[in-house]
Amino acid sequence: MDADFMKLWLSGFFEGYKQLDVPSAQKLMRSCAIHCADSHPIHLYREAKAQSDDSLLSFFRALGSCEAIQTDELLQDHVYHITYPTCYCDLHTDFFVNDRNLCECSRQCIIYCLQSVLPDTHFSVRTIHTILEGANSCCFEITFS
Repeated sequence: MDADFMKLWLSGFFEGYKQLDVPSAQKLMRSCAIHCADSHPIHLYREAKAQSDDSLLSFFRALGSCEAIQTDELLQDHVYHITYPTCYCDLHTDFFVNDRNLCECSRQCIIYCLQSVLPDTHFSVRTIHTILEGANSCCFEITFS
């Protein structure tokens, strides 16, 4: 498929996306995130789970040992950061989509991956900053209740 067509199509997609209410936009990006996650990120989360004991700290340390991910514990067994040093989204890297709304897909990807490997936990994920917002990295905060 032609890259110029994809850029044009994606700009129209995000024009429509911006018109959605928040719950609808999150549902749309969740669907995208699941397909993205199943292509690679979910494997990193599963590997980290297999390498860790039952503690959140152990899991996040194992996840942070991946080259593409940095993790930090901010509040013991309660608040963690996941940071990506670069934007790994193919829509950004291959098709030059620079719309910060794309970062909702990354947030939904983290939610999906964590729910898959930690099914009995309750948590929320908040975007701290992203490259598409002008930061030097993408950082998400995970708070466990």
